[in-house]
Amino acid sequence: MVKSEIFGTRPSHLYSHLKKLPNTKLFTDLWFVTAIREINPNPLNRYLFIKECKDKDTFFNTEIQEIRPFFKDTVPLWLTFIDSDNALLEWEMTPYEKISLTELKQRIIKSTCCKFIKGMGRPGKRSSPFSRFFRSKLGGGFSLTDLDFMFVGNNKMVIIEEKTFIDENSGLLGYGQYESFREILNDNLDGLKIKEGDISWFLTFVSNEGIYVYDVLKQGLGERKSVKHPKWGRMICIPMEEMERSSIEDFVTVLKKKLLT
Repeated sequence: MVKSEIFGTRPSHLYSHLKKLPNTKLFTDLWFVTAIREINPNPLNRYLFIKECKDKDTFFNTEIQEIRPFFKDTVPLWLTFIDSDNALLEWEMTPYEKISLTELKQRIIKSTCCKFIKGMGRPGKRSSPFSRFFRSKLGGGFSLTDLDFMFVGNNKMVIIEEKTFIDENSGLLGYGQYESFREILNDNLDGLKIKEGDISWFLTFVSNEGIYVYDVLKQGLGERKSVKHPKWGRMICIPMEEMERSSIEDFVTVLKKKLLT
C-alpha cells in the first residue's frame, strides 16, 4: 500500500554532474505506480509509469515517447502537471487534457485495474505536487515509488538511483522500493533491449569516501532478506563487496561510454 514518505527529498550529489552529459535527454521526477497484488496480480495491466512536470513549460516541452522503446507495450506512459485542483495529462500520442484531480484519481484506478481502498499515506514536507496528491487521494490499493534519473541518448537508456543510506558496510534501500524495482526489471522493461545492451541501470550509494555502484542488469535484483533499521524502518542491505567503488567523475565517464558508443 502507499505509505507515508519517510525519507523525503534530499539534495542530489550527482545531478550537477549528470545534467552536463552531452547529446542526451535527462528525465527526472519519475513515478512508478502499481496496484497491489491482492487487488490485481496481473503484470499486463497493474502498472503505470508517470513523468511529473513541475511547471507548464516542462510539460509542453517533454516528449514522453522518447522512453517508449525501452518499455513493454503493456506499460502505460503518462505525462502530468498538477496545478492547484487540476492537472494536465498526456499519454502516448494523445493530445493533452485538462482534468480535475478527482478525474485523475479515477483514471489511475481504471488504468491499473485497481480499486480504491480507504487509507492515506502522509507526504513529506518537501514532497512534490504529484506525491502529495497520490499519497492523500489514492488510498491503500497502490504502491508508489520514484526513479531518480533516466537518460536517453543514441538509442540507449540509463537508469540511475541515488542513495546516501550506508550502514555497517552496506548500502540501504527501502524494502518497498526494492520490490518495486524488481517489478520494473522483470515486468516493465523491454527484455530484448536489455539483452542487446541498450538499457543500463545503476544503484548508487554516495558517501564521503566516494560512490559505490551496483550494476542492476549485471548482478540482478534477487530476493533478499529485509532488516528492520532503528531509524529508517524495513530496509534491504546490499553489501559493499557487491559494488564497485568509484569517484563521481569516473562514474560519469562510464555513463558517457554507455550512452554515446
